[in-house]
Amino acid sequence: MTSMSTAHAHSNRAYIVNIIWSWLSIGLILVCGTVFVPILIKRLGASTYGIWVVAASLIENLWMIDLGLRPATVKFTAEFRALGQFDQLNRMLNTALAYSIAAGSILLTVAWFAAGALADLENITDPSFQFLIRAVGLSWAAGLSFNIFAAVLEGFNRFDLSNRSALVTTFLRTGLSVALVLNGFGLREMGMALMFSQAVGYTMIYISCIRIWPEMRFSPKYVSAQMARTLFGYARQVIPGVIGARFSQGTLPSVITYFTSTAQVTYFTQTQRVMDYAAEIVARVGLVTAPRATDMHAQGRREEIVNMARTANRYCVTLWGLFGSYLFVYGADLCRLWVNPEFGNRVAPLLPIFVTGYTFWMGQFISAAVLMGVAHYTRYATALLIEAIAAVAAMAILLPLYGLPAGVAAVAGLIALNRWGLLSHLF
Repeated sequence: MTSMSTAHAHSNRAYIVNIIWSWLSIGLILVCGTVFVPILIKRLGASTYGIWVVAASLIENLWMIDLGLRPATVKFTAEFRALGQFDQLNRMLNTALAYSIAAGSILLTVAWFAAGALADLENITDPSFQFLIRAVGLSWAAGLSFNIFAAVLEGFNRFDLSNRSALVTTFLRTGLSVALVLNGFGLREMGMALMFSQAVGYTMIYISCIRIWPEMRFSPKYVSAQMARTLFGYARQVIPGVIGARFSQGTLPSVITYFTSTAQVTYFTQTQRVMDYAAEIVARVGLVTAPRATDMHAQGRREEIVNMARTANRYCVTLWGLFGSYLFVYGADLCRLWVNPEFGNRVAPLLPIFVTGYTFWMGQFISAAVLMGVAHYTRYATALLIEAIAAVAAMAILLPLYGLPAGVAAVAGLIALNRWGLLSHLF
């Protein structure tokens, strides 16, 4: 009994440490976003910065080719580790890598040769746009493979290591971009900074994996059709959600650009980013919770999972309330100081709408993480895909008729309906 209590205490400490490291990572993102992004917007202009956002968002759509492999890798890494099945771990890693390398090659090919057509579709004449499409495509094609190693770290509950690489990557990418822009360079050089910083982060992740798992092996003999069926059997439940997230992230900026301008994209994405900065503090708790739920589920500790979800949901909505209430009342004033008065005036009608939708979502955030960890995510993932399609359609209909606030209201309303109402029922 004493040994079991000690193990549980150690597990709880590791859970808290992982959350703290996740918070350190999001803390740096917050600092970079609040300090450096306004500099980029001011020096580049809202329209030029919008081009950067559109280029990144278009490649987001191609990430749908991941097909839920990353969360599947996290889940089975945690499960095989809990059961001591390290030979299965090697099969899982090699099988996931084989698919990711093939998928990354397709992503890079599409990004490379479709850059011109995408520029024509969005009516963007800036020559840097096509370079950005290719640069982001190259970096994220590599990311499909190296994200497998990041997933292994998370499955080992080593969020400290995965977040260290994220800290370095964020610092390098943002710091280099600002330094380049302040010295008269533009979007092309920002794309180069992105590729360099991501390469450093990928290298750190790989080295960390070798250190915590010295038995890791790479060989074609470990690539298994049976393991692929196992991985994609689990991934099948998250695929609709992954596709939905990528679709909305990649398509909404393009819809706004098509009907209005790249400047409106900046107002929309930066308002949503303010929400995401605050929500990420809650989301990091969810990232740590999913593999922990998997570990408990593999050991039959069902009641502990329910108690963990109940406590964590209450904690998350309380924590969000600190940020959400401030943004609801003072968000526009904050943005006027953060960037400039015009920017604050443009986002003033958007912030309260987003806050309302996100508040409902945060009240059930951990429920989704637990459903993913115990492999009961299918219906919610399907609902996320439907939500994304409905959000894009609503934005396309409402934006030209009633303006951006109406489109944002539709997006926030769908978030509340699905990620609070339906999710609480499913859980």
